[in-house]
Amino acid sequence: MRVLIAVDETHSSDATIESVVKHRWPVGTQFHLISAAHPAPFEMDGHTLRAEHELLARFSAELTERANGRVAWTECLEGSAKKIILDAAEATSADLIVVGAHNERGIERLILGNVSQSILEHAPCPVLVVRDCDPQGSLAFKRILFPIDGSPCSQLALDWLFTQDWSADTEFLFVHVAAQEISSKFEREDIEQAMADLERQSNADNKLEADIEKALSELTPKLCSYKHSVEALRGEPAEQILLFASQWQSDLIVMGSHGRTGLQKALLGSVSLTVASRAVCSVLIVKQRVRIEPSTKIPEDYYNDSDSPHSVAPTML
Repeated sequence: MRVLIAVDETHSSDATIESVVKHRWPVGTQFHLISAAHPAPFEMDGHTLRAEHELLARFSAELTERANGRVAWTECLEGSAKKIILDAAEATSADLIVVGAHNERGIERLILGNVSQSILEHAPCPVLVVRDCDPQGSLAFKRILFPIDGSPCSQLALDWLFTQDWSADTEFLFVHVAAQEISSKFEREDIEQAMADLERQSNADNKLEADIEKALSELTPKLCSYKHSVEALRGEPAEQILLFASQWQSDLIVMGSHGRTGLQKALLGSVSLTVASRAVCSVLIVKQRVRIEPSTKIPEDYYNDSDSPHSVAPTML
C-alpha cells in the first residue's frame, strides 16, 4: 500500500503523523512524505529550506521508529499545495492521501479549507482528513462510524474498510439514514396521493434495508471479531450523520463518494463533502482509484499563475 502524507509546520501535521503511527498498516506499506511551501515571489531562502527539510526529517524519523511501514521518500516542493499533492498522488500511484485539517474557529469551521476540499474533489484515490478530536491525544481510530446506503460507492468503501488490519478493540457502527421525503400526509390536499407516496417511500426503504442487510451479511466473517451494531435513522443524511457521529463520539467516519471523472472534474457528493467539512472527527472518503490521463487532467488555469510547483531537493530513503 502506498500512502502519501502531506505535512506542514502546523499542529495539524503532528496529529496527522500521530494517527498514521497509531494505525495498523498492511505489510509492505510505503509512506511518501511531502511538504508544500506556500508560493512566494522568490525562491525559498536558506533558512526556510532548512526548516522544511528539518520538518520532513523529524516526521520521517518518527514514522521509521514507530509506524509499521517504510518511508520510501520525502520531498519538499514550493507552489500550490493542492497541485503539489494531487500531482504527487499521480506520480506515486498513491492508494491513500493523508492530510491534516486545520483547527479553525467560528464560521471558518463550517467550511473545509480550500486545499483539503480541492484534494477531496480531485484526488484519484481515497483521502483521509485527520482532525485532532481526542482530548487525550491518542488519535487512534477505535470508534468507526460507517454510513451505509447500499450503493456501489458504499460497497466500495466497505471493501476498503476491511483491507485494513483494525485492532481487536475497534468498534464499528453502521448507520443507514433514510431521507424524509414527506414530512406529513396532512400537509397535502390530495390524501390518496399522499398515502401512495408514503407507501412508495416505505417500499423503497424496505428494499434498501434488505440490500444493506445483504451487504453486511457478506461481511459477517470479518465483523465477528469486532464489536459492531447497526442504526437506522430518518432525516437529512448529512445532518443525521454529523449529529450521530458527535453523540457516539466517533474517532473516524468512513464513507464512499459519488463522483464522476473524465473530461469533467471529479465532483464529490454533497453528503460526503458536507460531512468531511463539518465533522468534529477524522473523515475518510473512499473513491475508486482512477488514473487521470493527460487529456483529462485538471486544467492548468484551475490554479493561479504562481501555483506551478518547484521541486526542492527530493530525499530518497
